[in-house]
Amino acid sequence: MRARDGVDIVTPGTLRAVSDRVEVQAREAEASFEGARFLGGLVEVEGGRVRLVAEVLDQTVDRLTQRIGRAYRFIEEVDQLRAGGIDYVARRLLELRGEHASVSADGLVKVDGAQIHVG
Repeated sequence: MRARDGVDIVTPGTLRAVSDRVEVQAREAEASFEGARFLGGLVEVEGGRVRLVAEVLDQTVDRLTQRIGRAYRFIEEVDQLRAGGIDYVARRLLELRGEHASVSADGLVKVDGAQIHVG
């Protein structure tokens, strides 16, 4: 199908395309859906810059692995983490600051270092 000034496909019913492979090339692309569902074994997104703007984002993931050169998070209200265990490792500096800080445990609390400064 070729057209010099564009092609419109309009139907009040279902528009279905079935193929072994689909390729789309365009200088710009835009899609608008009231609802969308994508199913696949692998989804890859590649780009120089990716921006996601959402009012609510819910993620359910069995495993998440991220490899990042730098990460910045700016949270205006609450950042809450609940986990079975947490293991943070810093090669050089670990710094925690706050107007108030509290560490509590039902069992052992251990502070270990070559020098410990309190106050």
